[in-house]
Amino acid sequence: MQDKYPLNIPSWIKNTAGWWAAGLLDDPKELDPVKATKSGDKQFLFGIAYLIKEGIISADAEKEKQNNDKVIPPWIKLAVGYWEKNQTIDKEFVNELEFLLKKDKLT
Repeated sequence: MQDKYPLNIPSWIKNTAGWWAAGLLDDPKELDPVKATKSGDKQFLFGIAYLIKEGIISADAEKEKQNNDKVIPPWIKLAVGYWEKNQTIDKEFVNELEFLLKKDKLT
């Protein structure tokens, strides 16, 4: 899908996101027992933090206060895979991430 107004997302983020979505970054020996976070999740979240720092993703939206675990929902891997294969535009991907930030699912 051609993005008429692409955002300035570095290619390394898209590559890392694609590898994460495909499960290529996970090392089962590197599971954080406190947060139940896999090593690949940490790399994906590092890219999201970069996008927030650079102002590409807005994290200023007030978070909904919910008693939720901060586990990345499984559907986001599918969305990341579509984005990495250019089957969805940058803005749609950013909107999905902002939704997760608002729901306090990513930190």
